Parts: sequence; structure tokens; C-alpha cells
Amino acid sequence: GRALELATDIVDPDSKQMAQLTNDRAAVRIRLGRYEDALADCARAAEIVRRIEGDKSSMLGEIFGNTGYALMGLQRFEEAEKVLTQALAIMRPEDGKGTIATASLLNNLGAARRRLGDLPGAIEATREAQATDEAIYGRAHPRSIRSLSNLAVLLRLGGELDEAERLYREVVDRYVATLGPDHPSVANALTNLGFLLSITDRQEEACEKLAEALRIVRVSLPAGHANVANTLLKYGDALLGLNRAGEAEPLFREACDIYAKASGETHPAYGAACCKLGRALLAMERGADGETWILRGLEVLLSNGHPEGEASRAVADLATYYEANGQAEAARALRERLEEENRRGMDESSDP
Repeated sequence: GRALELATDIVDPDSKQMAQLTNDRAAVRIRLGRYEDALADCARAAEIVRRIEGDKSSMLGEIFGNTGYALMGLQRFEEAEKVLTQALAIMRPEDGKGTIATASLLNNLGAARRRLGDLPGAIEATREAQATDEAIYGRAHPRSIRSLSNLAVLLRLGGELDEAERLYREVVDRYVATLGPDHPSVANALTNLGFLLSITDRQEEACEKLAEALRIVRVSLPAGHANVANTLLKYGDALLGLNRAGEAEPLFREACDIYAKASGETHPAYGAACCKLGRALLAMERGADGETWILRGLEVLLSNGHPEGEASRAVADLATYYEANGQAEAARALRERLEEENRRGMDESSDP
């Protein structure tokens, strides 16, 4: 980074070399999380290249790629989708064959479309990225396998569960063959597969996969790593689905501790973990403790605009607990608050 700073001080400020250095600096700043600074660099580099080479320059495509990545980092997904589409139009070879650069653009385009709710578009881009990666690197390369995993996630979200499961199992097998059985990528693949099995009511097999994933992350990652917490939550969910709340409770509690230290107690991940712990405690007939944890988690989730998913499940369980204990008014108030947050979310996402 410092070398690039020095270089930009001595190069002709209106040259193609300056544009390249500025774009390289943008890439470094993206990796450092300095997205606003990266956007400024991209704008400057694009201005120079347009003046020298016009709007079809391959370098302009590279700059647009970095612009899209920076916008993704700022969660400006609609802008990112547009500029990544522009970059792809410039960078795609005339013969239609994919390149390393276009595969990367397609993966990011798929991610942007996913965040915009365009699952068909996300699947289309990611499927092309996966085919390109496989053509370039081969089936055994981690990048090809990662693209396949990305595609499986999107297919699951799109409701194509049979195809997603097939791909998840293939991802596990490929990672084991390429990286060995105890690699964190194997654990991540097992976690994804276990989660799909859990949501399709195959809890026993889900627990087997998730227990193995947890074993791997415990030996291959630091104790406070976010992937450890994610696996703990998925495994706990599967156990809860088998009415084994007593086994799920310590997993959820450990995940709460990890997220509290890693992300802080106002982060949605912490809120979701608290709700899961509370639901387990309710199932164990520890109502007061369960209520405390669920309310703590709901406060975090609802204040962050996340009334769906875990918040909805937690509200349903806590409201049922209230009703069983003669607290119908508390149950009604809880459900009304969730409905209000859902309405607010829809209003904020509606067109003016």
C-alpha cells in the first residue's frame, strides 16, 4: 500500500500508468475495508482511462470490477449490480469463453443479485461463474469447488432443494479429496449440507453431519472464530428439532459468547443466538431464563430491522409460553410488536 502511495507521487497524473496504480491502490483499500477511499480511486482511474482509451477499454472493465466490489462492501447492492454488469460487458471475450476475470465478476454479480432478491439472476450468474472456474482450474481446484458451493446455496434459497442437496454432497466429496478430511472448507460444506437436511426434516442425518463439522472447526479454527459459532447454531437447531434441547442449550450458549466477543451485543448474529438459546430454555421448561434470553435477542434483532426468521420463531415460542401461563395480554403485545416491525420493514422497502 505504501509503495503505491509513493509511486502515485512520481508518475504523470494523467497517464495510463497512473490509472493502473490508482486502480491497484483501490484493490488494496478494498481488502482493508476502506471502501469509500477505494471508490474515489476508482472514479479517478476511470476518468483517466476514458480520456485516453474511451469507454470500451479492458482497463475500464477492471476498474468497474473494483468499483462493484467497493459498492458491495458499502452494501449499495443496486449500484454494484449495475456497474458489475457494465464491467462484464467490457471484459467478456468476443469468443464467449470465460476468463479468470469474468468468473470473479460473475460470482460478485451473483452475490449482488442475491442481496437484491433476484434469485434467478443470481443463479444464472453463479452457474456461469462455476462453469468458467471449472473450465479454467478443473474440478479439483478449491476455487471451482467454492463456486459450486455458492451455486448450491442459491439453489437452496430458490427452493430447488434436491439439486442443492446433490451439489452440497458433491462439494463435501470434492473438498475431502482435494484438501483432506479436517480442512475448515470441509466443515463449512458439512454445515451447509447439515442445515439443508435439518430444514427438510432429516434431523438425525443432519446431526451426524453437523457434529462432524463441529469437530473439524474445533481443531482447525480458533475457538472464537465466527465459523465455530455458525456451526454451533446449526447443530443446536438440529438437536432442538429432535427435542434434545438439553444438548442444544450449551451449544447456543457458547455461540452467544463467541458473537458477543467477536461482533458485540448489538449485532444481529448475537441477537439470533440469544433467541435460539431462549427457545431451548423454554423447551427445557426453564421459562424465566428462556424469556430473558428471547427478549434480549428480540431487542437486538428488531432494532436492527430483522423481524423475520429467528425473531418470528422466538416470538411464536415465547407467545405460546405466555399463553400457557395465563399471560394472554403479554402474548398479544409480543405478536403485535413483531407485526409492526414487519409492516415497517415493508414500508421502508416500498417504492415512494
